Amino acid sequence: MVKDKIIIRGAKEHNLKNINIEIPRDKFVVLTGLSGSGKSSLVANLILRADPPFVKLVVVHPDNESADYDEFFNGDDPDDESVVIRQDIPTLAEFNAYVKENEDENGEPQPICVVLDDIEYETMKKDQKKSLDHLMRYVSSHKNITVYVTSQYFFLLPIIIRRNTNVLFFTGSFLDKGEQAIVAKKIGLSPAELKSIFDLECKEFYDNICFDLTKGTPAPLRKNGFEVLDINNYKKKKLLQRKHVPR
Repeated sequence: MVKDKIIIRGAKEHNLKNINIEIPRDKFVVLTGLSGSGKSSLVANLILRADPPFVKLVVVHPDNESADYDEFFNGDDPDDESVVIRQDIPTLAEFNAYVKENEDENGEPQPICVVLDDIEYETMKKDQKKSLDHLMRYVSSHKNITVYVTSQYFFLLPIIIRRNTNVLFFTGSFLDKGEQAIVAKKIGLSPAELKSIFDLECKEFYDNICFDLTKGTPAPLRKNGFEVLDINNYKKKKLLQRKHVPR
């Protein structure tokens, strides 16, 4: 049976600081945080804990020789093609081939994970923008595909990624003003209300906030992976600022 979420407790590898997280699979997930906050390490943890495991991992990374994903390669099998690390986003034809080659005997697609890791979208060439557009549309209309996007800032991501995002995970409490406005609009809050949540809940360096925008989710807002937060309680207690109050 395919589990509908991946759970991590107390991750401390590399730059991770006792991170807890619970992320739905087969969704479009954006993980943001400053450079060195452990985004790639967190993605690696999510991939390792997928049950059943992903049969194909496609990583797009500016450095296709990066050691961040070395642990997924089978060094004993030089013909193993279950992991692909590339600098360019696959074309629609290439990605469709990845899906087809991993179908089961009944023609059903098996779990595939796509990682877009710290890509420079602002300098992306026209053909790559087209590939990104095709990839997003393909993923949104097919099952058994999980996408992880890492970025320092959510507001710098292309519109098509922001629109397709199901889950927003913020490692750390830092939110740029531009990011506050875009993220707040995405989740249905004012920028000041969003800032209030981070100010109230992110007291420690390892605190994190996850917004799950999946339709029908029982916990749309969580702290540190497992603590469910109720926005209505904040509003009842009048803890959220409606207007920005400069510090």
